[in-house]
Amino acid sequence: MDYALYNHILISKINDAKQVNWQIVNLGLANVSEERINDQLDKMLLGLNRLFKYKNIKQVSLGYFRMLDIVKAGSMYHPTIHLLLPMMKSYVQGRYYIKKKDWLDMWARALNQASEDELAVSIIALNEKGDRTHQVHMMEEALAACAVFNSEECPEAASEPIPSRRWIAYSRLMKEQANQVAPLLHYDVEQFAIHDAIANHAFSMMRHWHAGLRMA
Repeated sequence: MDYALYNHILISKINDAKQVNWQIVNLGLANVSEERINDQLDKMLLGLNRLFKYKNIKQVSLGYFRMLDIVKAGSMYHPTIHLLLPMMKSYVQGRYYIKKKDWLDMWARALNQASEDELAVSIIALNEKGDRTHQVHMMEEALAACAVFNSEECPEAASEPIPSRRWIAYSRLMKEQANQVAPLLHYDVEQFAIHDAIANHAFSMMRHWHAGLRMA
């Protein structure tokens, strides 16, 4: 949850400085065997780099935060790259908008994968809709939970470790902002713009992400 809280701060600071559109995109693979998992993870990270060089994405993206989240269910692995994306101001207003099918097609091309059967893509537009009072309470409860660490909230660790990787990364605008904000050392509510509805919406999604390998 630390990354979700830290990114909440980054989002609110960027929102104070400029007008951007925010989006979450999840890019995944399903049903990867243990024999293939390491090769497929390498392929996903290389594919992500290739993906952000495509014109459709390069011309609208202002950077990203990405997290590699791997769920093991039974004998199979289900890796997902979660992306928090600040997009250009006019992204949703015209021809620049990228539909889910286009994300899926480009993800398959970036992976050099002919079939889309085992690919998973989801898109969440972050906006100011929703119950703001509920969102503020959610933030307050999350901060209280982090201040008093609750081990029951931690995902169960998987027994087989996967070789170390860069589980998270920041680029461009997100990296620039991260370089200006110190890591979280405490969880005082005063640090957070808890009335920023977009940051709250993003947090409600990111709080369920986990960097690394976990059991279903």
